[in-house]
Amino acid sequence: MISYRRAQLSDAAIVREIRLAAANELKRLYGEGHWSEVFTLGTLKKHVLAKEVFLVNDDENPVGTFEIQTNKPNWYSKNWFAEPDARTFYLFHMAVLPVYQMRGIGRHILGEIDNMARGRGIRAVRLDAYAASAGAGAFYSKYGYELVRRGSFNGVSLDYYEKYVNN
Repeated sequence: MISYRRAQLSDAAIVREIRLAAANELKRLYGEGHWSEVFTLGTLKKHVLAKEVFLVNDDENPVGTFEIQTNKPNWYSKNWFAEPDARTFYLFHMAVLPVYQMRGIGRHILGEIDNMARGRGIRAVRLDAYAASAGAGAFYSKYGYELVRRGSFNGVSLDYYEKYVNN
């Protein structure tokens, strides 16, 4: 059974292990790239304390993680989106252990984010994905996210997506 909980400081190493395993798999499949970088444990501890970082479990086994925030990242522009002032979750750092990929965990995570958004009166979920073969744009599109912009940030080509959840 899939369950979700807010990560605690003591979970930071587990979150990093999950992200590192996913990044190493992308590196194995697509070579070195921005996707093969993972925050240090110290930075992850700061994120766990200051942001909403979640741990995803399959039964009692940690298998995935994601981070949401309501503050617009500085590299996003409101005018890219159909409803620029909509209350929004921004999704970051979604990762699933490679041995659990292709088992519906990612779909479950996106469903949970939709539920969390509805419960908090959030209208939209926005994210970016690498505009490269290592990117997950096709995955997000499959679950209702629409590509709204192609661009780059710090030399990394990104596709920006959004989904409206409170209609």
